[in-house]
Amino acid sequence: MIVISSDLSHYHPQFRARDIDDETIARIVSCDPPISTERACGAYPVNGLLDVCAERDLPVRFLGCSTSGDDDEAAFSGTGGLSARRPPMNDPYQRVVGYAAFAVWEHDEKNAGSHLCAVANPDADRRDSDDEQSSDSAESSGAGHDAGRSMRDCGQLPAGAGPILLKLARVALMNHLGIDVSEPRRQDPDAGCEESSESAAPADIVVAHPWLGEPGASFVTLREGGELRGCIGTLEAYRPLGRDVAEHAVGAAVRDPRFMPVTADEYPLIDVEVSVLSKPTAMRVRSRKELEQALRPGRDGLIIDDGRGHRATFLPQVWDDLPEPHDFVAHLLHKAGLPAGAS
Repeated sequence: MIVISSDLSHYHPQFRARDIDDETIARIVSCDPPISTERACGAYPVNGLLDVCAERDLPVRFLGCSTSGDDDEAAFSGTGGLSARRPPMNDPYQRVVGYAAFAVWEHDEKNAGSHLCAVANPDADRRDSDDEQSSDSAESSGAGHDAGRSMRDCGQLPAGAGPILLKLARVALMNHLGIDVSEPRRQDPDAGCEESSESAAPADIVVAHPWLGEPGASFVTLREGGELRGCIGTLEAYRPLGRDVAEHAVGAAVRDPRFMPVTADEYPLIDVEVSVLSKPTAMRVRSRKELEQALRPGRDGLIIDDGRGHRATFLPQVWDDLPEPHDFVAHLLHKAGLPAGAS
């Protein structure tokens, strides 16, 4: 047995430490290195473990988490080891140290296939971000289409989930920006109705729709005038879907390092897209040709990982711009820092 010991974040206010640690937990579970030493003091051995897990296709199981301000009360993983409900904060501004526990063990079944690992989602819908993967997507735009159809096809979410997810993301964003959601501001294309006091808090929406309390992974993408304005998400579920969507809506607006934070004045111009991810599935292919033949344009997202630190992801929306499998894979290889002509 090998034990790797590390704290997570150090001496942030409790409310901020939990956000930072949740993002780090998501990246560890998703085998998405590198983890910086600012997020985990033992980042070097942690990253070494994640490289091994990615190379050998070993899942990282999240067990639980806490901070030094939780009075020795740990939040243990829920059903399937995917989520944890943290206790209420005694003092949100207390500076704390974060902790989490994970476990890794070998599969009974030995790995097969080439060294280049391709992972796809067999039930996905559509848009590109900086760190994306296959998903079911609901997009808010002037026309405001609902991609709930593909969500139902994959059996993950109930009928009509699209508008609810979009409304949750918008309400979370409005609350963060200080916009009064109790006043109807405009016709909401996401939910087909005006934003009103019925959705004054994300928690109200979660309570009204119990399936949002189930573990889920999501990406939230913001666009302004058709251009990317922010995108944040996780590749594998580790907490309730409702919380994941609400926090990523805020994260996409203010924590995407590629952009300045979204302001309240910009909100009426912002289009919102929510992508819900199913668990990635390894593709047992031995060549690039087999990979391209196995992909389903417009439906599959793709993660490529060579096990040596080159990793990149496309959500299914990228098919809109790259409809040919060969071009789709070539651009993803380039994004991962690998030769676009690799076979």
